[in-house]
Order: sequence, then C-alpha cells, then structure tokens
Amino acid sequence: MKQRLLFLTLFFLCFALSVSAQFTPQGFNYQSIIRDGSGNPVTNQTVVMLFSVRSGAPNGPVAYSEKQTVSTNEFGLINLIIGQGGEPLLGDFTGINWGGGAKYLTVSVETTPNVFNEVGTTQLMSVPYALYAQNSANGGSGSGDNWGSQTVQTNPTLTGVGTGGNPLSLAQQSAQTGQVLKWNGTTWAPADDIISSGTNGGTVTQVNTGPGLTGGPITASGTIGLTNTGVTPGPYGSATEIPVITVDAQGRVTNIFKTVVQPGTVGITGSPGLNVSQNGFNFTLTNTGDTNAADDLTTGSQADGDVNGPFSNLQLKANVVTANELGSNSVTTAKISSSAVTAEKLDDMGASSGQVLKWNGSGWAPAADQSGINTVAVNAGTGISVSGASPNFTVTNTGDTNAGDDLTNSSTANGDISGTFSALQIKAGVVGTSELGNGAVTSTKLDDMGAASGQVLKWNGSAWAPAADQGGSVNIVAGEGIDVTSLGGTYTILNAGDTNPSDDLTTATVADGDVAGPFSNLQIKADVVTTVELANNSVGTANITNSAVTSAKIDNMGASAGQVMKWNGSAWAPGTDLTGGGGGSGDTYSSGTGINVTGSSPNFIINNTGDTDPSDDLTTISQANGDVTGPFVNLQLKSDVVTTAELANSAVETANLANSSVTAAKLDDMGAATGEVLKWNGSTWAPATDISGIGNSGNTYTAGAGISITGTAPNLTISNSGDLSNTNELQTLSLNGAQLTLSNSGGTVSLPGGNTYTAGTGITISGTAPNFTIINAGDADKSPTNELQTLSVNGTTLDISGVSSPVDLAPLVTAGSIWKPAGTGGVHIYNSNTNNVLIGTNTSTSGKLQVLTGGAIEAARFVQNNAAGTAPAIFAQTNGTGPAGFFTSTNGKALVTDAGFVGINNPNPTYRLDVRGTARISGEGEAQLVIENPTEKISSILMRNITDNSGWLLLGRSDDEAFFNINYKTTGVGNKSLFSANLLGDIDLGDSMSTNNTGLIRANHGANGGFMINNAPNQKNWTFRVNGSNGSLQMYNNQLGNALPAGTFSIAGLYVPSDRRLKKDIIGLPGSTLDKIMRIKPVAYRYQVELESAPLTIGFLAQDVQEEFPELVAKNGDYLSLNYAGFGVLAIKAIQEQQTEIDKLKKENEALKQQMESVEARLQRLEKNLPAPKN
Repeated sequence: MKQRLLFLTLFFLCFALSVSAQFTPQGFNYQSIIRDGSGNPVTNQTVVMLFSVRSGAPNGPVAYSEKQTVSTNEFGLINLIIGQGGEPLLGDFTGINWGGGAKYLTVSVETTPNVFNEVGTTQLMSVPYALYAQNSANGGSGSGDNWGSQTVQTNPTLTGVGTGGNPLSLAQQSAQTGQVLKWNGTTWAPADDIISSGTNGGTVTQVNTGPGLTGGPITASGTIGLTNTGVTPGPYGSATEIPVITVDAQGRVTNIFKTVVQPGTVGITGSPGLNVSQNGFNFTLTNTGDTNAADDLTTGSQADGDVNGPFSNLQLKANVVTANELGSNSVTTAKISSSAVTAEKLDDMGASSGQVLKWNGSGWAPAADQSGINTVAVNAGTGISVSGASPNFTVTNTGDTNAGDDLTNSSTANGDISGTFSALQIKAGVVGTSELGNGAVTSTKLDDMGAASGQVLKWNGSAWAPAADQGGSVNIVAGEGIDVTSLGGTYTILNAGDTNPSDDLTTATVADGDVAGPFSNLQIKADVVTTVELANNSVGTANITNSAVTSAKIDNMGASAGQVMKWNGSAWAPGTDLTGGGGGSGDTYSSGTGINVTGSSPNFIINNTGDTDPSDDLTTISQANGDVTGPFVNLQLKSDVVTTAELANSAVETANLANSSVTAAKLDDMGAATGEVLKWNGSTWAPATDISGIGNSGNTYTAGAGISITGTAPNLTISNSGDLSNTNELQTLSLNGAQLTLSNSGGTVSLPGGNTYTAGTGITISGTAPNFTIINAGDADKSPTNELQTLSVNGTTLDISGVSSPVDLAPLVTAGSIWKPAGTGGVHIYNSNTNNVLIGTNTSTSGKLQVLTGGAIEAARFVQNNAAGTAPAIFAQTNGTGPAGFFTSTNGKALVTDAGFVGINNPNPTYRLDVRGTARISGEGEAQLVIENPTEKISSILMRNITDNSGWLLLGRSDDEAFFNINYKTTGVGNKSLFSANLLGDIDLGDSMSTNNTGLIRANHGANGGFMINNAPNQKNWTFRVNGSNGSLQMYNNQLGNALPAGTFSIAGLYVPSDRRLKKDIIGLPGSTLDKIMRIKPVAYRYQVELESAPLTIGFLAQDVQEEFPELVAKNGDYLSLNYAGFGVLAIKAIQEQQTEIDKLKKENEALKQQMESVEARLQRLEKNLPAPKN
C-alpha cells in the first residue's frame, strides 16, 4: 500500500564540531514521528530517508547528503544520527564548513524506488557543543583551552604572532621570484623550480603515468590526462537534484546518477494560448497562441492572396475564383451576371472543330452541325429497339408489350394479401410467428376463449385452452431464508432469514463506502475509483479533464532518474533526455516564441513580447466586409460579387454549375450577328453561320438526278428514282501511282498532290480536307452478297469467278523452277533451293524456312484434319544437343495452348501440364511459382502417392477469409488437417477429428534453441527449452535475460530464481503475518464453467487475500489471480511468529510454575508453623 508519509516533531540534539574538543561527536540526532495521509502514525514499517545539508539558504548548494533506511516503532517514531549509519551520497560530513555561514537541513522521504518527496527545510541552530566550540574560538572564559592567554611560538620560517592584528604567515627566507619551498633533508627552504630557468633546475628524462592516467611514458613532450571513465561531461545536480558520485582509488569519477527530490512549492499552470511542459524541475512555457506581433492582423492590415483591402472591406481579386474554390452546383442562374459567360468561359467539352452545342435531353453537349440528312441518328432507350438506316428507321418496343399483365388501381392482390391497391387486406391465417414482432401479442390481443375467473392458459396436448389453476400436485420448495411447512394441503411459509426490517435497505437508505446518497441517487465518493475499479482502456481522452494528469498521476514505468517520457513509435515510454543528459542543471525555464522569461527559480517573470495590443486583433467573431461577410469561421460571398473579372478562364466546370443555371441572359453576345450559332472552332466557342440543320424549318434540300424528296422539314422522305438495278454496278477500283481507275469504263482520274479529290461515276465525296466522306452512290442496294468472287485451281490453272482471268502456275513447278515435282507421278512438290526459303520477307535471318507476317494473322498455321488420326499437327525432332522446339516472345506469351494437354517426357498427358520426371523452376522476383484458381477462392497443391492415391494437400485462400492448410489425404479416410493458419495469427496443429490417441506435436530444438511465445508489439516473450543434461523443462523470459531460467520444471518440482544476488530492496516482512493469515478464510469452490458434478477445489478468494497481502494478487484484465507459491513463505513467517509466541508462553508458564512452586513452598512452611489443633 502506497502511503503519503508526513514527518512531524523534529528534534535536533548534540550537534557540535570543534577542532579543540577531542570527544565532539561527528553527527547530530534526528527524531521524528511518521504519519500517513490521514494523520495516523505509521508503525513498525521500514522507511528510507534522504537528508541534505545546504549552505547559505534553504535552496542553497548541497554541502553534504546521505540516505538512511530505518524502521518506525509502535508509535511511528524514528531515531537516528545524521552523519553516522547512513549511506553518504554527496560530500563528507567531517568536511562540512560549519563556520562558513548558515546551514539548512532538507528532509525527504522515498515514496517509490529512488524517488523522494521533499517534506521540508529547517535552519540548523546552535546546540551545546557548537556553543562551546564558538566560545573557545572567541577566547571565552570557560574551562579548557583559552587562546586569548596563549603565546604563539614561531621560528624564522614564520612571521606574525597568530592574532587577528598580526596573523601567522610564511616568512620570505630570502626567496627569489619563481622559487618554491623544497625539502632539503632537514627543513623546507626556498629553491629553484626545476621547470624554470633557475640555475639549480634539473632535467626530466621520462614521465610515467600510473593507474587512472593516460599519455605516458613521455620522454620528450606529450599530454597526460585522466583515463576516460565513461561518465558524460556536464553539470550534475541542482537545487532540486542530488548527484550520487562514485570515485575510484585514483580520484576519478566513475559513475554519477541523480536522486530527484520532488518540488514542494514551484508550480506553473498553463492557460489558453500558453502551454506549460515540465521535465523534472525544468518548465518550458510556450505561447501557443499569437507568438509574433509582426505577423498579427489588425483592422488596418492589408490582405493579399485571393483578396485585398483591409479586413473591414475585403475584396476578391480578379480571376481568383477558380474551379477549386467553387463548390458543386454553387453557381446558379442568379449568381451569373447577364453576358458574363463569354466564349472563353465555356469549356471545350471535348468538341471537334465545326461542332455546335446541342441539348441532348439532359444537358448541352457538343454535336455535329446538322448540315444534312446523313447526320440523323436514332438511339434506342431501355425496352426500345431501333433498326434500319437514316432516314428510314424502324422503332420496336422490346420491353413490356403486354398491357394485360400491368398492375392498375383496380388490380386485385393475392398471396397473404387480397383486395385492390386502395383497399389491401391481410388474409386470415397468414400471420404466423415469423410475421409477429416480439412483444406484439399483448393481453388485450388474446381472446378470452370462454375462460372463467381465475383460470389460466394450459396446454391440453393440442392447443392452449383455459383451465383451472393448480390442477396438479403442489410442491413448494423453500429457498434460502424461507421455511415451508404443510398440513393437510395448507402450506405455511415462514421467513427464516431476515426478520428485522430495521436493518433492511430501502430507497431512502443512505449508502456509504465508495458511494454516498440514497439508492435513487448514488454518488461515487471522491478518490475511491482506483486502478482496481477501472477496466483496462476504460479511461479515454473525453473522460480526462484538461490539466488533470499531473506528474503524480503518471506511473514511473521503470524510468531511471533523469529520463523523460518519449514517443517510441507505438507508445510513450521512459527515454534519455537528449537536451540535457537526462536531467537538467537546475530549474531552467525556456521561453517560447513571443514569450520572455526573467528572474530565477522559483520566482519568474513571464512577459508577452508578441502581440500586446488586443484592440486590433481579429477573433472568431470579427465581422468581415467587402466581397465577403460574416465571422471568420463562416465567411460568405455576397450576392453578385463574382463577375467575369473574378472568374478565371475555364474556372467554372460542369460540377460547379447548377442544372439550368446558364440562361440566355448569362451568355455574352461575343459579337454574334443575328441568326448565328455558337460553334467550336477548334479552341473555343465562337459565333458562326448556322448551316441550316435538321432542326431549322428554313433548311432547303434539293433533289439531284435520280433522287426525289417529299415531305416538309424536318420530316423528309428521300427516294432513289434513278437506277434501281443492282446488277450492272459492280465495279472495282485500282490505283497505279497517282492514277485511280474504276472498272467497266468508269474512267481514270489523276489524284492531285494537293488533297483535291474528284468523285467519279457512282461515287460521291463530301467534306473538306483533310476530312472527307466517300460514298458509293452507284450500287443502290449496297449489298455485299452479290459481289463475292471465289478462287479455284484446276491442275496448274488458278481462276476467279465472275471474270474470266485464269493464271497458269505451271512455270512455278517446271523443271527450270526451284519448285519441282517429286515422287511417283509427281504428286509431291519440293524446293530445290539449297539455301533458305523465305515467306513474307526477302531478308534471311536464321532457319531453313523463315516466315514473316504482320498484323493480326498467324505467321504459320498447321492443322491436322484427320479427326480419327493420332499424328501430330507439328513434329519437331533434333538429333543434336539443342532443343527440338524453342518458343520465345518479345511482348506476349511464348506458348499458349487451347483445350489440349502439354506433356513433358510423357507421350500421353492427362493434365494441362503433365511432367514425368524431375522438374526445376528458377527465376527472380516475388514468386517463382504462382498457383491460381480462376473460379474458386481456394488454390491447392497435391503431393500424391500414385500407388494408393494418398498424399499431402496444401490449401491456400487469399481473400478476406484467408487461410493456409496442410492436410493429409488418404482413400477411405478423407482429409486430415494437420496444420492451419489464418490472417488473425491463429495456428492449429494436429488433427482435431482424429481417433488416434497417440498423436504428438513435437518441437525439436538444439542446445540453445527452444519454443518461443512472443508479443510482437512490445517484444516481450517466453522461451521454453528442455535441458539437455537433466531433461528438465526451463522457461526463459527476455526481461530476466537468457542466462537464467525464470522457472524450471523437474521431477522433483518447480524451481524459480531466488538468489540473493538477483534481488534488491530486501526488507523483513513488517507487522504480524499470523494475524493477517488468521483473517483469510480458506474456502471450497467450483469455477463458474465447471459442472455440478465436478469435485470441489480448495483455495482462497483473491479479494480476501488482496486486503491482507496485496503482493500476492495480480490483475489479469478484469479478474484477480493469486500467487499460491507465496503462501509457503507466509506460512513459514507465521510459524516463526507462532513459535516466538510459544516460546514467550513457555517462559511465562515457567515463571508461573516457579511462582506456584514458591507459593506452594510458602504454604507448606506456613502449615508447619501453624499450632497443632486442639482436640
């Protein structure tokens, strides 16, 4: 239990130091009563005290410091001697200069290991020894030495008589400048310094260095220094920190650590705009508000950026409102000034040159200018099919064509519902359990079913029906505190428990303990919610009041003296203070920007050197003006302030415009003449002549030769009234250089180089360079079916249908050609060329047959048409050491198979890839083998024994439910999962469905191996290892280190480390352990999860033990656990106490026995001395 210790009633006795008193004690007594936070004496407990003697002032430098460990008595009193029996931390008690000014004693108490709270500082006053020493020094008349009556004897080496007016000093003795006192064998006399220019100087030939020094031996020149001890240079200790210094035999400082004394008076609290951070005794005050007066905005400050002018009249600059500043649909019609939308303000919307803006039914979009009937297009919507070509379309309803199945207001519903739409009714018997909501059947919804008063609903075997209550045998079981007796069917129930209403709790009873108030308004008392009551992670940021977490509320987390809280990437943890070596050099307060700190600890003056004039400050409620209005947190653009000047070109995007917001009045005339339209000229929208499209009734269409036009715009019928035959218009185009020729006397035209194209007969050309539309106007039906021609071969003659133009191939296969007949009757053809054969290229690269192609066709295709045959379409064989086939691809796949199988060393593959023999997969990158299942979420690998079809199956799933399994698959048994892992880190080993009771999960390890369980976020772990020499199971914890097991299981039992060298802060158990043990109640119990048939367990309740021995209780989550091994120690301590009591009783019994024997002897003597009775 942590207690705040108070020290009261200080007594200082016997304090004196005198050079003339041989028996003056080096120390002074200290006595104090120690009390807890409630003022009660802390009895029979060990406390650690820290005493510091300061010079000159209560917060002056520490001249001496020591730490003492003492025990209080039954009254809470401690007695000790400062200067004796303690552990010196700084200085030497005998070296304190008591005559060098006032001295003060600071007393502190250790609250947690190496952390002390300062109790107070008191000036040390004179006591008899000190008064005697002072009187002696001043020549007092008391007994003892009297300096005033003494005569100082001097010799020629001294001058003076030792009085205040003529003090003793060294005589010159004819010494010259630069000489030193040197022992000449009989006395000290002036002599030359050997390193000066004196005549008697010597020569140093070698300087050696001893322990603690470095640099020697030096024979000519060099530097001798102290050997580095590893102590970081810098100041240690301050008015609030006591350095603990270790010095070796050579006088070197080998170790320094600081004992921090908690401040008792200094405290600085931040306020809005001023942040205070504390590191030990160092406070840093930072102005978190306005820190630079030079960058403050005032009512006269001129704005810049997207606005200008003072805050009271802010004006948006021209072209600053871009698409980024405008919200979607923020620019409505009312916000756009008339003629403000000029051509450059309109986005090109992806328009091509010559297109116009056209309403497409939902918005304006670029579209072709309707310059003729050829541009008419009809798009089919949902449920509509459009066939035919412009201008003749057939529109067909492909959606709902049956009006007979449409629902109307008069349609009658069916299923669970009946009636028309306006009068739907739930059918009888359709509302079942699934349709009824929980709690829907109330008492008013139940029919009385003819029940009589007092009857109940009872199940009669087929339905619930009214029946008499208590229709069967009555059995009343008495609960705890109830007694039931029966007589002839009459039961008497007695309260065998609480019969006293005076001690009952009611709604008006006032609670006590951790809560107060009545039951209806229970209030948790202050300071009762401790770590025990709070669940882990239950206190969030919203639950903590600002500035509530003080230094006392923060756990030390194992911090060493001088460390600071530092973010380690995942949590705040103690770390080295990088700005001051882990501590500080006193109360240091650093001023932040805009703050000036003067004065010294603990009195500081903090000045605001930043903004000192609040009258011109802008706040969150300051009202803006100009183009905007409202406070700073809700600036609003005024109406009609965004004009063409403020809008940047292309700033208003489609998302910024509300639908239908750009009306005609918002469009600038852009210099348009009457009748002109907006047309995209390739870079912007600009006025241009209307080309009289389909939507204008002024469009005039003139029929050419063979064409008739009927109807009125926009509904026109264009008919071919000329050549209606499609059999005499088959012609072909041929190009020879720049000469374009149409067959069947169609004529020849020379194609000019200047992009001028003239249409021949049956051809129409429209458009302008470089965009032309060439239409075959000759073939009226435009059908490709009557223009097909076929090739045929008859012997060596190649012919084409429709036109008699045979080609004789005989020259290609004659004796003079490289292609020659072969075989009987010349049924084969072979190439007599001894070099390479090239197809599709005239440049040979490699290979006897080289085929080159381009586009989307194959370079070569081999087809085996014999469906019943087994011969391959391609047979490749090599008699050398190279591969029979080599496939490579620059960009695509080197080898792709369709529905067949690929066999490697297997002439009859039965899988897509069937390899017989060993295989190797090598390569670089993330994976050398990727197995994917395109239809399922699980991919697998089966390593199977062909003989019995058994083997190992590896399964992997890679979606949100990812897992990896290793199964053993065998005939008749199925899959046995022996390893399973998922994304949550869960790993299962062994077959949970196995009937094999001998299966083992074995973890083999070497001499220094083992099985580790590691907490990944904080890297705390346990390692289990079997000792190779004795077979014991050893457990190692990385916090204790890998050299010593934290626990060892052997046949003889469990062993845990208990070596004295591993322990610190060793103290005897305070108080009476036996009394505490007597207050703990052993119980028998079952755990909540156990069955009623389970045997009872004997033990303790953790809450009971926590009240007496909190050291044996640990909290795991919301539940408490016990260290039962610790009860053996308590039992020994209790036995010892009991034995002490027994020994005491034995002594008392022995004394009583002796007293009784003495009384008995006296009685016998008295009886002997009594006179004999008279007869």
